[in-house]
Amino acid sequence: MRSIGILELDRLLIEKGFDVQHSLNNGEVTTVTASTGSQVLYVMDGLLWITRYDDSHDYFLAKGDYFQVFNAEKIVIEAFRDTTYQIVATDDLAAKDIVRGA
Repeated sequence: MRSIGILELDRLLIEKGFDVQHSLNNGEVTTVTASTGSQVLYVMDGLLWITRYDDSHDYFLAKGDYFQVFNAEKIVIEAFRDTTYQIVATDDLAAKDIVRGA
């Protein structure tokens, strides 16, 4: 398992309203730690399994689904097929549209 945090460059891009895109191959597992503020993980293509620390539920996200990641929260994600996802700041207009289901 590899571990990635939202790197400083990612954090700066998110703060400026840019989307940050990542990919996982089928079966690949990683941890993601949110930077300051809240972000939305949005699945562009594929299928993810998400486990949130201190949460007994598991979450499955397919293309078009989203998952909110809170300030400094750490989640574990596994791709059940090749997957592309974005991390978007919730104060970004695109993220607000995702959260509203637009």
